[in-house]
Amino acid sequence: MAEIPADFSRNFEGPQGQNSWMSRFYQLNDSYFADHYAGPNPPDQPHRYTLSVFALKHNLPLNNRFYYNDFREQLVGNVLTKAELQILAHN
Repeated sequence: MAEIPADFSRNFEGPQGQNSWMSRFYQLNDSYFADHYAGPNPPDQPHRYTLSVFALKHNLPLNNRFYYNDFREQLVGNVLTKAELQILAHN
């Protein structure tokens, strides 16, 4: 069984996408938060998140700071299998 180490996103040197903190609705202009996985941040009540893991035919040709829609387009025809886990997060 493979494990994802703590702080994987912060220490990973490959391309990473923009996360949901990168939004015109937030006054956040810090690439440290916008360009790495920030974990769930539920509103004032419990909120469900979906963790999706894909087994791919090959690495996707994505550049650092890619957007989610770019990732989704690259998945087409490249997914061998997919697993999902529902996570209920509390603030």
